[in-house]
Amino acid sequence: MKRLRRFLVTNKSDIIYAKIEIGHFFSDSHEREIYLFAVMELGSNILKHAQSNGELWLLEKGGFLALAACDRGIGIGNTELALQKGYSTFTESSLGIGLSSLNSTDGYQLEIVSLNKKSLHGTVVYFGRITADEQVDWLSIPFDENYNGDFSLQKGRLIAFGDVSGHGLKAAAAAMVIMDFFKRHCHSMLTIDDFFKSLHRYLLEQNARSCDLIVGAVEPDELLFAGLGNMTLWEPSENSYISHSLHAGSLGTHYSRSTHGRFELSASGPLLITSDGVLKGCFENLSATIFGSQTNAAMCAVLYFCGSLSDDASIIYIKKKEIA
Repeated sequence: MKRLRRFLVTNKSDIIYAKIEIGHFFSDSHEREIYLFAVMELGSNILKHAQSNGELWLLEKGGFLALAACDRGIGIGNTELALQKGYSTFTESSLGIGLSSLNSTDGYQLEIVSLNKKSLHGTVVYFGRITADEQVDWLSIPFDENYNGDFSLQKGRLIAFGDVSGHGLKAAAAAMVIMDFFKRHCHSMLTIDDFFKSLHRYLLEQNARSCDLIVGAVEPDELLFAGLGNMTLWEPSENSYISHSLHAGSLGTHYSRSTHGRFELSASGPLLITSDGVLKGCFENLSATIFGSQTNAAMCAVLYFCGSLSDDASIIYIKKKEIA
């Protein structure tokens, strides 16, 4: 999953602008109408319930488009009640049919994550096509809307999750170089340190941007990983997460000993990995329970509430695979 566009919502004109721009992404007229209705409803809720303090995201997931509405309002006390037809907390005239209509649209899913702590409050609503439930998922919010130095790539059971230094065109170009190198040269976790050393030399030869990188082998019930740089692994523990940081260093500049490890994937929650654009202090205020079955909305919430305003922010989600 990746973010294609971001629209701040401060007044009705912003919603109209978002509606026009998002409409250009759809060729199917029926699907366009569904999403334009969603833009109006979700955008209007930001104005009504979040004092015009929010934004709309246009996302791409599995080849389909999706929407996320993010705000810093007081939060929704009862999300199940909010989905009932006719229910509204808005003090002025409101039919209360917006969320319930989206929730009942055939072939689409609506997810809500709402926080109402004094220190951290707001709501994220995700709306998109129902897609296959993946063991590994990823979301990145670029600092520069046109170029992203963070990347994720899957090759069989191997995954790569990286954060190139800086922003803009050069960072995006370095990310493409590293992903291509990974495709061609990374074959096994048994030789992962040799791969890191080769990539380090290659980045120096190409005069490319440096990179923090984690490579992992995803099994149904465990993750084997190795990496280095300023990235964090988050292990679920009851209702919270325990953070594990990598050794210092970066491929292409100051190469150091990589961190190796293994995590069991449990039913208590997904293992998460975040780039340094996700602020640890904010993330630690989130409850692990926000993931539950609301995976897409939860990833959006992490990056919306915990993402840095001056860096690319990315998260990768790895869960236990249920064997039929």
